[in-house]
Amino acid sequence: MPKKSRKLKIRASLHKATILTQPTQPTQSAETREVKKIEPLQKAKASSLPNLSEEEKQTTSYFRTDLRKSIIFIAGIITLEIILYFVTMSTNFRSILKF
Repeated sequence: MPKKSRKLKIRASLHKATILTQPTQPTQSAETREVKKIEPLQKAKASSLPNLSEEEKQTTSYFRTDLRKSIIFIAGIITLEIILYFVTMSTNFRSILKF
């Protein structure tokens, strides 16, 4: 990191002096801070919960069942391919098919 130049040092000291000479603003009490923090969170939680109609609930249940069936089907195909690979690699099966 480069060293501070003389101008930067002067600016920093002036900035520090202005901060010290300005009157401080009254701070908020801890109670008002907590209230302000809690209210937006409660609104966000309430808005994030979806209100699904019966049709949408039924559609999501169909989607889940279809997804489950698809995953089982894909896993079955991959398992079958692995089995066929090892069967074709065995020497006994090669002699039958005459590869």
